[in-house]
Amino acid sequence: MKNLGAIIVAAGMSSRMGEFKALKEIMGQPVIKYMIETFKRSGVSQIVVVTGNCGEQLEALLQEDKMVQTVRNENFAVSDMFTS
Repeated sequence: MKNLGAIIVAAGMSSRMGEFKALKEIMGQPVIKYMIETFKRSGVSQIVVVTGNCGEQLEALLQEDKMVQTVRNENFAVSDMFTS
């Protein structure tokens, strides 16, 4: 069986939505947790979450999950997905 990995980019400002999407609840849990559980059920064993906006909150929420690694984009407020 192949090792599958995933990268979730959750560093944005969520300016169009007005609230941070990754922490918004869906089906009783934060969207980020829902996404991670969906990946796990699909066979993904390594997950990297790129944080930025609300980074401390997001990292605290995910710190106990051994399958998830977080990496913070300190320039999240002045960059987008494709530029730094």
